[in-house]
Amino acid sequence: MKIEETISDFHDEKICYTSKTIKCFGEITDTKKEEVISNLHILDQTTGQVTILLSSEGGCVTAGLAIFDAIRAMKNRVRIICYGEVASIATVILQGADEGLRCLMPNAYLMIHEGETSRSGSEKDIAQQKRLQDWHESKCNDIYLKSIKEKKKRFTKKKLLDLMDRDRVLLPKEAIEYGLIDEILEVY
Repeated sequence: MKIEETISDFHDEKICYTSKTIKCFGEITDTKKEEVISNLHILDQTTGQVTILLSSEGGCVTAGLAIFDAIRAMKNRVRIICYGEVASIATVILQGADEGLRCLMPNAYLMIHEGETSRSGSEKDIAQQKRLQDWHESKCNDIYLKSIKEKKKRFTKKKLLDLMDRDRVLLPKEAIEYGLIDEILEVY
């Protein structure tokens, strides 16, 4: 494959076949979910580590959990490198990377918080929406807790909820201390 084709593929399709790299930039939406999962499946047809470049303000929890599941289902190892802001559901996606392969650029940060949603409709509709939101929050909290407990064995769900009572920015060293990333990439 010529370098021009690689650059063109990467730019247009958010995927580079030769380096087995996928870009996941911007808001996590259903469209982004379809794009990322399709590209993961394409790259999982060959052997070798897949890299996801991640920079996102977060977005749809359902789409983010689907991307997380797709990453965890990969037969190839997956490395995620974070740029800029990685927030909300994007931090859950980050936890899908294989052990030791969650990386943060030196000027990037994470932001975690409890999910937000608006509800509308009848009382029964609102009850179902609340049920789904509670389930999503539980899934995300379990994912965070699993990662954190690898570093901080006695960390509790209550401590996690206290940590996320508001938008919580984690700078690179804090993200390592909490076990939400494995490495700060030194590029200078």
